Amino acid sequence: MEVVENAAGWMWVIVGVGVVCLAASLVYGLTMQRGGETRSEAERLRTDPTKESYD
Repeated sequence: MEVVENAAGWMWVIVGVGVVCLAASLVYGLTMQRGGETRSEAERLRTDPTKESYD
């Protein structure tokens, strides 16, 4: 019985961590969209070299 209870507890811990990660990624995405030009320029610098290398 103890093993089953521990497994259920770990399952809820994993679910909780997943929910927190999803919420953090959503908030991060929203803040990046609202962010100023400096963040968008940083993203362009990151994405441009990869596009050039793939081309």
